[in-house]
Amino acid sequence: NEQARGVFVPASTIPAANGTTDWTKSRKTTEVGRVLELESAGVLEQMAIVADVSYRIGRDGYASASYTLNDARDNSSFNCCVANTSTFRPVVDDPRQLELSYSDNHFGNKLVVNAATPTLGGFQLGATFTGTGGERFNFMTGGNRSLNGDFVLTNDLAFVFDPSAESTPATIRRDLQALIDNPATTEAVRTYLLGNLGRVAERNGGINPFYGVLDLRLTKAISLYKAHRLELSADCFNFLNLIDRTMGVSNQHARNINLVSIQSFNAQTQNYNYRVESGAGTLPLGGTPWRIQAGVRYAF
Repeated sequence: NEQARGVFVPASTIPAANGTTDWTKSRKTTEVGRVLELESAGVLEQMAIVADVSYRIGRDGYASASYTLNDARDNSSFNCCVANTSTFRPVVDDPRQLELSYSDNHFGNKLVVNAATPTLGGFQLGATFTGTGGERFNFMTGGNRSLNGDFVLTNDLAFVFDPSAESTPATIRRDLQALIDNPATTEAVRTYLLGNLGRVAERNGGINPFYGVLDLRLTKAISLYKAHRLELSADCFNFLNLIDRTMGVSNQHARNINLVSIQSFNAQTQNYNYRVESGAGTLPLGGTPWRIQAGVRYAF
């Protein structure tokens, strides 16, 4: 009932009580242990457009901005060192089938703006805004069990059951619809859900919203003797968070979100029984709160 995705162990070896697979049962023979093959199969395709602009203001003021539109796709975001590294990527079933999708390192766009006023009376005010959007996340199968019996407990992409399908178990249909309808569910999670109904969730198919931080810096230079001077500075990091506690906050979902968790196994239908994770759509709260620091430097 999950697009007939593969499971490496015989269904008869999966206990009904908890649905925990034993990866050793996937061996074709008990005469040989695990065989690992080291193969350079990684593919990365990345394309970006970068636009830069700068402008001088007065004698020593300036403004500059850089915008990046980016697209990065790969078949596995790994670059090191052991033969089973690819098994740690989110998979449908077979970790050896490396299909191209958005990279773990993908972001959609990035904006950096840096500016400073001309010095006036020894004072200069500077500002830096840095923002990024479009980073990706996955819907995963939790429960600390390997759905496909491939040795790794945390690499199974979740099947997104369709609440409108009569074949979907009643409890999953109810809880998944409640997750979609919950006002607290983020738009990023809702969009990812609705775009993958009735199939295994696309790897890195969730899209995080744009998030930015504004930092300010005020400096004052005091001339003392010849080339000697005293430089005073005050920095406010994440200035928007100082103005409003709801601003300058990162609402980025973690790389992997457990959408459902395995509870047991139905030996008759050969289907897993799941619990929908009600907190999967919760708005995450992250980032660094505002901070202010002062500094003094003696230059000569």
